[in-house]
Amino acid sequence: MLAQMQVAQWLPERRLLAAATALGYLCYYVLRFRRSVVDARVAAAFSGRASPAEQRRIARDAYVYLSLSLLWFLRLPTVDPARVREELVDVDAADVDAFHERVVAARHNAILLTGHVGMWELLPAALADPLCEQWIVYRPLHQAALDRIVTDIRQAPRRHLVPGRLQDSSSTAQLVGLVADHRASSRRGAPRAEVTFLRQRTLLPTGAARLHLGSAGASSLWVGALVHNTAFYRSPPVASCAKPFKLVLREIAVPLVSSEDPQADDNAAAITQSYAQALEEVVLQHPEQYLWLHDLWSASRRS
Repeated sequence: MLAQMQVAQWLPERRLLAAATALGYLCYYVLRFRRSVVDARVAAAFSGRASPAEQRRIARDAYVYLSLSLLWFLRLPTVDPARVREELVDVDAADVDAFHERVVAARHNAILLTGHVGMWELLPAALADPLCEQWIVYRPLHQAALDRIVTDIRQAPRRHLVPGRLQDSSSTAQLVGLVADHRASSRRGAPRAEVTFLRQRTLLPTGAARLHLGSAGASSLWVGALVHNTAFYRSPPVASCAKPFKLVLREIAVPLVSSEDPQADDNAAAITQSYAQALEEVVLQHPEQYLWLHDLWSASRRS
């Protein structure tokens, strides 16, 4: 891992896409790593939406953008979180202003949901105020040694990594972040809901919905993503797209909650479906940047 980090940090930023393309093509065409899974998932999501040739392009480029995300992840120790938004991320001023007005300026807390799309590891630094406490809920990796390395890379000031579950988000001025498109397994004992995501049924955890319900609606729900900005890698770069990432941010429309039992499973399931729909809209705009490799729809893990 150390050698890979050194190579990723040595490469000039504008050469990262070329390196990622070589690595992605190697995995797709030569190693064929989980290629049948990726091809099948893309076909299921885009049948009737894209031609077979376009589906193959999406599947192939998914390996390229995953490689690009990996290279950027290995560079994280050299990135100053306080300067991410200024130097690395193009933002829609209206979206960010709305978020800061609702959350940061008002000293309220927010639950930010993302998924395995783009470069999710940089999202907290791109969005959070430097003075805002950030709680990042993550699932530890199975390999303890690798998990320690990844955790060290993720560390930053005012960022708290929660390996498992966050029980409460009621205090103010907090940003709680979750990558919430993991398949929820009954073996982990986490509450889950069956939802439709990219035309396929799957089981997603309802933890974010329950945090929102537990706050009596005081926590706003948002979906966000940092997508790779390919214009950054062009030579010469496009002036209006001079940064490697673009922030996608929108508030999730929360369905009405039953007043009889606001913590009911049906309420949590409805909110989780709203998240799935919001994330799907992001994926459909940037399909090649989604992590089609993971087993979100695996029938063998439905129990």
